[in-house]
Amino acid sequence: MDAETTLEQSRSWLVLERLSGVDINRAASLMPRKLRKDAVRKIGLTHDMLATHPEADIKLRNRLRNWSPKAQADAMHFVFSGVLARIVDALGPASDNPSKEELLASIDYVIDEITAPLVATVLAFAVDMEFNAARHCAELLEVDPRFALEAIGPVASDRPALITTHVVGLTPSDPIKVETRRERKRAAKAARVDSPVSPRYKRRRGKVIDLESEQSSAGLARNTTRSKDAERRHVNCIRAYDEIDYEHELVTRIVKVPIYFAGPILGTKVRPAVVIAAVGRHHIVVRPIYSAGGFAGRTWKSSPISDTASAKLDRNSVISNEERCIPISQIHSMLGTLAPADWNLL
Repeated sequence: MDAETTLEQSRSWLVLERLSGVDINRAASLMPRKLRKDAVRKIGLTHDMLATHPEADIKLRNRLRNWSPKAQADAMHFVFSGVLARIVDALGPASDNPSKEELLASIDYVIDEITAPLVATVLAFAVDMEFNAARHCAELLEVDPRFALEAIGPVASDRPALITTHVVGLTPSDPIKVETRRERKRAAKAARVDSPVSPRYKRRRGKVIDLESEQSSAGLARNTTRSKDAERRHVNCIRAYDEIDYEHELVTRIVKVPIYFAGPILGTKVRPAVVIAAVGRHHIVVRPIYSAGGFAGRTWKSSPISDTASAKLDRNSVISNEERCIPISQIHSMLGTLAPADWNLL
């Protein structure tokens, strides 16, 4: 490759500019654990952001766009190291100088795990960096329809995607309605600031006292207690996300989604989780739900669920303080709704 040619003009950039945030999330999740802590030093982006942020593709492209060719190549090799390692492991002893047939056989073996767009990225990267199998990689990119640029997708606009969801029971948000809701919230806040204190209340020793409640007879039954369906308090996400929406219709719903877990063996498990917020149009932030008898039930950071009937859970459970950003398309099923009393404990 000519020294004057930048990576933006190379094969790997042509593939990278067509990848989605989910593709980058997947590539980062396959990264070896010993390399993850170096993400900030290598590319200025945390591994957690690459693995969970719905717009990780935009952030990565904007980060690499103005870098030198050598720095871009080093960053690309770092981000896709886990994908490359899967292919090399499948090649086995032939990884030093594989034939076209051996390379194709190893790709067919792992493609279901790492997906065709990520394989195409590694093949393009191998051509640009002149690996031993660069000639075979270039031929597969030209001949195999799975790795064609048209099959990967269109060139991304590098703006927040406006993608409508297709989950049963959901309808895409209307931008006009969102703006109306924001205006309504601003008007309500201004009314609270400008309105005088109601004469029904007086201040005594720094406390607001309800005069009507004081004057009522002890023998009269009055509906002064808050009902079971009282208004839920606002719960913030622990992390910062762009385009966060705390009023999405899925908030407080219990859904079944794949939850990533770490340990001796990495993997995912489909389990219940409560929706805290929505991110953009096609991601949600959830907190996993675990059995009350497990490890999560023994830590003070977890919140118990008292109303399992409303949540439609079949056992005593707790809500973890962990957060996961999950694509809405990965929702397996809908369960119940978290009761206000349980929600206010988060």
